[in-house]
Amino acid sequence: MAAAGALQHRPYRDHALIPRPPRRLRALPLLLVLSACAAPPAACLKPGPDHETAWLLTTGWHTEIGVPVTALRGPIGWFRTVYPGAAVVLFGYGKRTFFTAKADDLSAYILAPLPGRAVIQTMALTVPPDLAYDPGKVTAIPLAPAAMDRLTRAIWADFVLDPSGHPHLTNTGEGRVSLFYAARSRYTLTHDCNRWSCSLLHSAIPALPPEGVILASQTTSRLRARLPPLCRN
Repeated sequence: MAAAGALQHRPYRDHALIPRPPRRLRALPLLLVLSACAAPPAACLKPGPDHETAWLLTTGWHTEIGVPVTALRGPIGWFRTVYPGAAVVLFGYGKRTFFTAKADDLSAYILAPLPGRAVIQTMALTVPPDLAYDPGKVTAIPLAPAAMDRLTRAIWADFVLDPSGHPHLTNTGEGRVSLFYAARSRYTLTHDCNRWSCSLLHSAIPALPPEGVILASQTTSRLRARLPPLCRN
């Protein structure tokens, strides 16, 4: 049950520097269902003082990755200037002509399953995702700094850069709801938002296999199967 003031699949408005737009990609047909792999996690994880936390956000069919701004080191640290005052930047993936289409664009729905150019959607939060979204939609991922750097380098590597060396902005959401940047990779039925998220997390967690992922539930279950539970003491 959502907490008071929460909107389904949306962060609390008070915590969003740029509020989230309505999701349209739920209309994409689920053409293939593959069972998620499972592997026994380590017995217990006690994050050290140097560990940082990333997040996997699951909103129905769709997944995104949240990164604390303190972990945006190197070139990707440019997003700290895009979102001053943010605590977390969310990165999501989708087909450009559909992800950025107007809600009444029927042709975008019809052509949505076909391969095409992709964009990376960004959005900022002023609090961690687990404080902004309903329980169960967010998976915390404790990472050593080296693993976090692998994750952020993998995210940055998929941005198309403009001549200034910054991500190439293609679209803005209504009222600057979200910012969309051109992606190097292409959207296909076997390389959707969930495969993209899983592939990026694989950069940080090599034991997490991205092969065969299409559904959000596959990314989430594979990640949780490989994350050891946090130690209670």
